[in-house]
Amino acid sequence: MRARRHINLAGLAVFAAWSAPIPSLAQNDDGRPADIPASIERCPSIADSRARLQCYERALLGKGSPTASAPATAAAQAWRLVRTRNARGGDDAVSMMRTADISASDLEFAGAMLRCGDNGLEFLLVMIRPFPPRSHPEIAITAGTNELHFEANVIPPGAELLLPMGARALAAGPLHAERSMAVKISLAEVTIKGQLALDGLDAAIATLASNCPTSTKGN
Repeated sequence: MRARRHINLAGLAVFAAWSAPIPSLAQNDDGRPADIPASIERCPSIADSRARLQCYERALLGKGSPTASAPATAAAQAWRLVRTRNARGGDDAVSMMRTADISASDLEFAGAMLRCGDNGLEFLLVMIRPFPPRSHPEIAITAGTNELHFEANVIPPGAELLLPMGARALAAGPLHAERSMAVKISLAEVTIKGQLALDGLDAAIATLASNCPTSTKGN
């Protein structure tokens, strides 16, 4: 974890040039996407920003999503357990999702994800428009009196930013007992700000850990 310099906003339009040329979803006569994938893991690959946001909302809120499961505890109610089947027959991809506080966040910030990783439980920030796959956005997190600075790894195709500090370490340390956190994501001349409530974080981690494949139930 290293301190990073801050970069001022020059315009979110820079993101438009970053989006990969992925075919758009089919649309109904009224312009709505005809088929929004239920799996959260497929949302980042959707080219249209509006359709991508709807995909996240459906996966997080369970609207018409057969793969989204209800949270196991009342304390984790704000977080959504999402299980994605592995088409190759391996372990399912399991994650807990939470949407951003839209009243205090830029439109490009979708929320956060906790997921089962090879080295334990991971904490990711989820964006609406992808970052360049090989870039390393600077992440600043403020929670109470704690200020954290990270250099994130972009998970292909680019809409998920992996923090170097694991979910359990964050929950037990700087995010412990905090009600919310503010985030700032910076790369080149673009800065995106967001707000995320943290209630139910410990319960969400416990729920995720109990649903992770045995090989990923580490730290």
